Amino acid sequence: MKRKQDLYTFLKETNLDNSFLTGFYGGGNYGDELLLEVLANIFEAKKSQNVKVSYFNISNYPTMHREFKGVKLVEGTDRAQVLIGMLTSRNIIIGGGGLWGLDVNKNILLLSTLLFVLRYVFFKKVYLLGVGYYNSTPKLGHRSAYLASKAANKIFARDDESYKNFIKYKKSTIRDKDISAYMNHIDLTRYKRVNKIIPQSTEVLIFLRRMKKSKQDNYNNSVEKLIQQNPEKKFTVAILESAKEDAHNDALIRSWAKKFNNVTTFSPIFNPLELYSEFMEGASYCVVAPQYHVIITAHAAGISFMPIVYDNKVRQVLQEINPTVEPYSIETLKTEDIQLFIDQEHKRVI
Repeated sequence: MKRKQDLYTFLKETNLDNSFLTGFYGGGNYGDELLLEVLANIFEAKKSQNVKVSYFNISNYPTMHREFKGVKLVEGTDRAQVLIGMLTSRNIIIGGGGLWGLDVNKNILLLSTLLFVLRYVFFKKVYLLGVGYYNSTPKLGHRSAYLASKAANKIFARDDESYKNFIKYKKSTIRDKDISAYMNHIDLTRYKRVNKIIPQSTEVLIFLRRMKKSKQDNYNNSVEKLIQQNPEKKFTVAILESAKEDAHNDALIRSWAKKFNNVTTFSPIFNPLELYSEFMEGASYCVVAPQYHVIITAHAAGISFMPIVYDNKVRQVLQEINPTVEPYSIETLKTEDIQLFIDQEHKRVI
């Protein structure tokens, strides 16, 4: 009987020389950069050759990633170079991310159509690795996912919802997990920093996130009230994508840092595995963050985090981590809920 292949085993056992890798890479989002860094480490460890990566804003790459043998960058904004890269590669890989979700756009439809053409006209192998396809996606997303599914030789879905949606179109869909869940296979010795990302004085680490206004306002207001009510406690508050992409939250954090003496922040432009490495060294602070990939990172490193849900994929990963704990909805989250969490963590630490 043939054993079920997981994503990590597939990556290690499959010849992926001469591949073109694409995703939401280069926007500075922590989760997307983490996916790329984990994949690039795996490619390098297996000595893959001629792996091209579509990357937006290549000038940021040296700060957010290290150099990998066998990996070459293609400017993601240069459509001609992206197309040439795909046509001259044997394998086309979508490397993680919820492409077929609420934020789907015409570029995703274009990419999905291109995958279909590459598979059936140019006979490329197409792999969707650790990807998400959600019920929240509009018609455009469903059409795009259908084309991508039909183009794929194999799909690794990162959660149950994505698996159920993909398998309707592609029987060779495997229920696996997010690519970032394989961080524990990475050698972290190259990611230890002399100057830490998180300030040493931090007692509570909080991340803000772009969301629908109702969710964002409730969360941010609850956090601000928490900071105001705890003047003796040291908070570090940050975003995990560039200030250009999340100007609202960046400006809000800066205003808090001026208004409150107990608030510090840091730049979101850093190698994502450096944060994981820092978490792995142990920390006395706890984490309050709705981000899917922060939750995965904190859990993998054994750092205490507050279970906050803003969508289905986060609810599912929290359910898998601890099915006995009911998470907090970001729409109804109160300052008192966060206060209770950090108070309990403080008692646990001392």
